[in-house]
Amino acid sequence: MENHLELPDNYKQTYGKIVTMIEAAKHKVYEIANCETVYLFWHIGQELKDSILQGQKADYGKSVVKNMSKELEIKYGHSYDKSALFRMIQFYESFSDFEKVATLSQQLSWSHFKELITISDGLKRDFYAVLCRNEGWSVRTLRERKKSMLYERTAISKRPEETIKNDLLLLQEKDIMTVDMFYRDPCILDFLGLRDTYSEKDLENAILAELEKFILEMGNDFAFMARQKKITIDGKDYKIDLLFFS
Repeated sequence: MENHLELPDNYKQTYGKIVTMIEAAKHKVYEIANCETVYLFWHIGQELKDSILQGQKADYGKSVVKNMSKELEIKYGHSYDKSALFRMIQFYESFSDFEKVATLSQQLSWSHFKELITISDGLKRDFYAVLCRNEGWSVRTLRERKKSMLYERTAISKRPEETIKNDLLLLQEKDIMTVDMFYRDPCILDFLGLRDTYSEKDLENAILAELEKFILEMGNDFAFMARQKKITIDGKDYKIDLLFFS
């Protein structure tokens, strides 16, 4: 029979400290790995953009990148396939200031940046990047904010470009949010018949309803057939938001 082990009085306290140290170390390792990944992809994008795409004719440069992706994919896996390399180039083009990347990467992951680089407007992209960093948005939350047109519904989007830049800088450097940054412009919601609380689906339906009305007003040349029309292509189901024939 095993002897009962009598634990010291500070056992639980010591255990708790060790768990805290382990979790802190794991979090630190993740932060370092994330930053290094973001830095690596930015520098790869820079190298490909400056050394290949800008140094060669457009079609030839793209072909060279595609060829390089094949070799890198064989050596390092799918993280360096053709789509990934062109995404890195897009990353460098969207965030050409490395200091900004270094600051944002303290809180944002590569998945966040992949969402952000799909935004073509620079000020709009900076708006989401700064808010995402300051408010600790997950990738899912960032995606939802984009789909709900948060930027367009915020009063700051109607301000001059210099004002937007200054307000974003104030939020980023001093954590001060101006009134325009959080004031929502009611015009869009009033136009769509929405109020303070609504879902992404409500917003989508309201926009489609207004588009439907607008197109139908264009005359008899358009025949409205259906909303959310289901179609099947190559065995996959898709939905057409609005189906018209003209």
